[in-house]
This record gives sequence, structure tokens and C-alpha cells, in this order.
Amino acid sequence: MSVRLLLSLTLLFCLTSPTLSTATDPDPTPVAKRELNAAETEHALQLLAEELTKNLDAIHTWQGTCLFQNQVRLADPRITKNSKWQTTEGQYTFWLDEIHDRLRVNYHKIKKPDEFNLLTPQTPIKVGHPTNTQWIVQGLDVWELGEERFGSVKGFPEGILIPGSTGRVLFRKLRYESEHNGLFFDPRELVGNGSHTFARTCRMYADALSGKPGTEENSKVTKRIMITELTPDSNHRQYLVKIDYNSPEIEAAPIRSETTYDSRFGFNAIKYEQFRGSRLIHKRTFLYNRVGDIFLPHEVDIVRFSSRLADQTEIDLRQNFKLVESKLNQPLDPNQFEIKSLELKPGERIVDQIRGKAFVQYEGRLVPASQFPLLIN
Repeated sequence: MSVRLLLSLTLLFCLTSPTLSTATDPDPTPVAKRELNAAETEHALQLLAEELTKNLDAIHTWQGTCLFQNQVRLADPRITKNSKWQTTEGQYTFWLDEIHDRLRVNYHKIKKPDEFNLLTPQTPIKVGHPTNTQWIVQGLDVWELGEERFGSVKGFPEGILIPGSTGRVLFRKLRYESEHNGLFFDPRELVGNGSHTFARTCRMYADALSGKPGTEENSKVTKRIMITELTPDSNHRQYLVKIDYNSPEIEAAPIRSETTYDSRFGFNAIKYEQFRGSRLIHKRTFLYNRVGDIFLPHEVDIVRFSSRLADQTEIDLRQNFKLVESKLNQPLDPNQFEIKSLELKPGERIVDQIRGKAFVQYEGRLVPASQFPLLIN
């Protein structure tokens, strides 16, 4: 082969090789960004609060099904066996009546975690995991119906024990008590950081910066919040909102949140991160579907990192929520929010923890627990 032909083939290979063409591609155009001043920060927060609130207010009724997966890292060698993760999968079916402040949720577990021996082989103890729970929420109150129970129930009047009592127990309690049991679900919380909706957070800080009565002093809030405006292109704008918090622990590293709001999705948040000092401890990412003018969270991923200093990159919890069915602003059956829709069976009990009363289902009606023994004798 001649030298001229060899050089020609070499040059042709260099020009057409995908590896070489990728290596010589220019860097992507950097995103334009700038820090907002105090006046611009207040204006941006007002904009975010208005857009996010408008999006939520457009939801009058909402019904759907949300699939979930929870993965918890197990640190105890006695229960890890062959896996370091405990996985739970299931679905929530929900009906939200925003106008009348009512919510109905049915929880159904599809994949239950393995039952672990928490002590030793000599003293085996197995952990039961509830498979089904139903909630009816009205304002700040919630009716919670779990699975079948046996024997006495805390909250029933003392001395009133029905021999061989079995069946489900319906509890009336304050909403925050159900929210802290790890099972409760509210679809509106898919657009928040786990404590508040982003609409509420933005409104709270916008009001504080505007000097509204009852809010923090403007100067204190200004020092705690900073916004970076990102402009990937002329039709696309993002706000990166950084907020510093006082740590609840004395001498602990400060806590900071960073939330990215995106104009392509009605300024809804696409990413939320929380840091303790320089360590990332909590992260959420969001995908949306647009229904008319309303943006709904289609999928939410949640990651929580270990609080142990030796495991700064270890993940302790992974959660995924995916909306697979959804209907907006369609009529709802009002009977779904009534106790009778739970279809209590004869002998099943109700404990009203708010009013300190107890009832038993008997012949299609509820009777006070104190009268029930007289009825069946």
C-alpha cells in the first residue's frame, strides 16, 4: 500500500470516528445566572407563591391511584439476613374534595416486608406489617380504620370488655396523629418538602419580606434567604431558592434547603435538597404532567441519607411515588366521606379519641359501648 493511500485512510478514519468527534465537541453553553437583590427576591417569592397557589386552587376535586415503593436500609445485623434493604410496595387510592376540605384514602400493600426475628433465635419475635388502612379526613379530624384486632382496645371505657371481641376498630383522632404513623398519604403533599407545600413556604417568606404583621422582621428573613435566577434560554427561567434554618440541636451544623423552581412547569419545584453543613441529608426530585392549565406531580423520588457521621454518603431511605390514574374536577360521591362507607360489621368498635367516647356497631347502627352488653344479654 502506498504511503499516500495510507495517509488518506488514516485521515478519513480520524474524521469519521465517533469517539474522536465526541471528544472534540464544544462544551454546552453555560446557564446564565445571577443573584437577586432584596427587592428582586421579594418579587420572585411573590411570583412563586402566586403561581403555586393558583395551581393548587384550580384543583377542586381530585381522584386517582398512586403506586409507591419504600426501601429502608437495615443496620441491625440480626435482621438483615441476605439483604440490607426492607422493601414495601403498594398503592393509595384517593378522593380529594378540596372545596369542602374532605379527603378519603385507601391504603393497600402489594408487597409486604419479610418478617424478621428482632431478638435471638431463642426468643423469636415476628413483626406484623399492616396491609390495609382507610382514612376519612374532615378538616383537622381523621377517621382511621385498620385491620382486625383481638381483645380489648385502649380507649374503650374501663370495665367494658366484650368477651372474644374481634374485628376492626375505627378511631377518630386529630389529623397530625395519623400523619406521624408512616402510612398516611395526602396527594397534596407530593408538591412539598415533607413538612409544608412549596406554595405555603413561598407565601410565608414572601409575607415576611413584605413586612406583613405577624411575620418575622424583614432584616432577619433577608439574611436567611437567597435566590439565584437561572436562564437556560430566553423562554426558560428557574429560581434556585436557598434558605438557612436554625438547627434544633445546640452546636450542630446549620441546616440549609435548596429548592429549584422551573417556569416550564408553572414554577413548580423540580428539585429539593436539604443540607446539614456541607452534607446532603434529604433530596426530592419531581416530574409533572400537565392537565389543561394544572400541573400534577406524576412521579416523586425521595432519598434520605444516613445521619451517622461515619456514613456520610449512605442512603437510609428511598421512596418513589408514581401517579398512574388521575381525574380532576369530576363529581365525587359524597357518601365516600361518611362513616357508613367503611361498612363496619356487627360488633366492630369505634373509639372517638377526641370526645372520649366509644361505640359498637349493632344491627345497622352505632350504640354507646356502655349499652352494648345489655343489648346482647
